[in-house]
Amino acid sequence: MEKPELRNAAEYQALGRQYKYRYVNYRLFLEELKEKIPAENTRDFLTKEKKIYSDPVIDPRETWKQWFARTIDFKDPPLVERSELPGDLQPQNQKLGKVRHFFTRMTLSPMTQVPHFNPVSESVKD
Repeated sequence: MEKPELRNAAEYQALGRQYKYRYVNYRLFLEELKEKIPAENTRDFLTKEKKIYSDPVIDPRETWKQWFARTIDFKDPPLVERSELPGDLQPQNQKLGKVRHFFTRMTLSPMTQVPHFNPVSESVKD
């Protein structure tokens, strides 16, 4: 009996979305299979890695429907990198952004990376 060939990670991701599987890092999973690493020594491919932001802000593009659903479930607001937002949507450039940022930051869970109001300059990062 012939061994089936492994597909690429994108094909497995498409199958996962189609059948609504839980999160699996297929790229990592396939690397572990190709290198024939024993199951007890493999890295965790079932846990999604949390993105670490260098300058996180609360995403102002969240719709009212998304905000309401998130608030009912007591979830934290979506964070994005400040540099990904256009200038007029950055909280330091909006009048209401300062107030919203103040109140939302008070309600964040301790598990979330805390966003800052003032932009982080390049000289401070290093």
